Amino acid sequence: MELSLRSQKGFSLTELLVALLIISMTSVLLTQMLSFNISSTNAFSQYNNQQFTINNASIRLGKDIERAIVISAEESLGGNDYKKIILTIEGESTGYNWVIDGNGKLLLNDMEVTDKLGVGSKFVCTNDILTVVLIPKPSNTGKHSINVAKPIISQYGIKYKH
Repeated sequence: MELSLRSQKGFSLTELLVALLIISMTSVLLTQMLSFNISSTNAFSQYNNQQFTINNASIRLGKDIERAIVISAEESLGGNDYKKIILTIEGESTGYNWVIDGNGKLLLNDMEVTDKLGVGSKFVCTNDILTVVLIPKPSNTGKHSINVAKPIISQYGIKYKH
């Protein structure tokens, strides 16, 4: 009867190292996937917030412009570009002063509507047309950034509102 010193139970060192290598590679892959998921979810959430805020401000401004019986522009940026429009609405005792300041804020009668406007936002006023250009300020930066890429441009006929 011959006794074997080597036991057949358990794993060899090579098998343990291979298993450890597979587990470590899988954990690195899962960590990267989780990191990407968190950052892209955050970027998409900020994108939705940016889109909602700019669209909401645009709709609110548009409704006031459509109700206005007189529209005038002030504080020229040069040419037909303006920082401020004054709307006179029938039945209202005070005018509506819409201002795009230099800090990316859209103000209605000195109250902030949004602070998410980028450089280049303006009112373009001619005799016949008022164009509102709202350029969203990028809110997402970094590796997985998504932003509203194009300005929101609205045109209103004002020929008969003077």
